[in-house]
Amino acid sequence: MSKIVLYLPGNTRHSNVTAKRRRAYTAGIGTWLSVLKRAGFPISISFQRDDLDVFDLTEADFEGLDLLFAPGNHFLVSRYEKHPVMGAHARWLLQDRRVHGNVPGYFLPEFDIPRTDILPKGFQL
Repeated sequence: MSKIVLYLPGNTRHSNVTAKRRRAYTAGIGTWLSVLKRAGFPISISFQRDDLDVFDLTEADFEGLDLLFAPGNHFLVSRYEKHPVMGAHARWLLQDRRVHGNVPGYFLPEFDIPRTDILPKGFQL
């Protein structure tokens, strides 16, 4: 049996989206979530915590969709994880400020792979 799986990364700050389109996207997120929930096939989606704050959503709003683990914002883990000061900030973004998700999967911006054990316990690369 074949399956269609649609993966949608969300990011409210991409520079190639005009301010007008970004406002429309933000205002219409509730409608988009309704459409995605009724799609009839599995959909995995990821948003950073900052995006949920902009949309005024919680993780509970994604019931019926596969919401992936994601950090607090769009940063490159490998660039910060070993830094003496920014390493603590990276841990905060990944462990305290993260989107927990509701399925065993994760999204890291730019598919950046950490070189240390900075991810929360239970996450395997």
